Amino acid sequence: MDSKIKRIYAPMTESAFYILYCLQAPQHGYGINQQVKQMTAGAVSISAGTMYGTLAWKFKKVIFPCFYQFEKCTLENVVYRLDYQNKRQDSNYHQIFKDYGWEYCQSFLGWLYFRKPITTENTICEYEIFSDDSSRIDMLEHIVKTRMLPLLLIFFACLLPNLICAISYNSTSAFSLTIIFGALTILYIILITYCGTKLHRIRSLYDNFSK
Repeated sequence: MDSKIKRIYAPMTESAFYILYCLQAPQHGYGINQQVKQMTAGAVSISAGTMYGTLAWKFKKVIFPCFYQFEKCTLENVVYRLDYQNKRQDSNYHQIFKDYGWEYCQSFLGWLYFRKPITTENTICEYEIFSDDSSRIDMLEHIVKTRMLPLLLIFFACLLPNLICAISYNSTSAFSLTIIFGALTILYIILITYCGTKLHRIRSLYDNFSK
């Protein structure tokens, strides 16, 4: 065994074994997670924090529109969690997370990224930002109000009227606009339907847990 690999991965954890096994062929993070789930019949799930920490990479920042940048680090096992706040948070907000062992990484489009080292002293509950389902439901409702509703407003106030106007005119330029606004309308419908369905499923899940 290579001395560097032996120094880092011996003794090997279960997560490291599955990750390295999947990397015998070129693979990406999501593919590794899906392959491990398939191999273990869903018994083992490799989170992003576990995967990149095991490979000695840690999250650095998000670059617009949605590119994630990582950097080399010492081998560590961490968990990442996100909070959603559609406004700038003061020092008290960040201090609360810091008091509970969370390291603030970055804020991006309302999403705040935190990470926390995994230790044997902490329980599973201590790796969750939200301690109860009602708090999770409040966050989902906040996402709907500040993200989904503006998307619907843009759709009904801008895209749909322009699509109707483009269809009503009979000209070459109108035909081109019809294609453009038609494509945007289809994209918006898919996006709104997909996000709305996902949020509804998560909300139903938390509602069932809280009963």
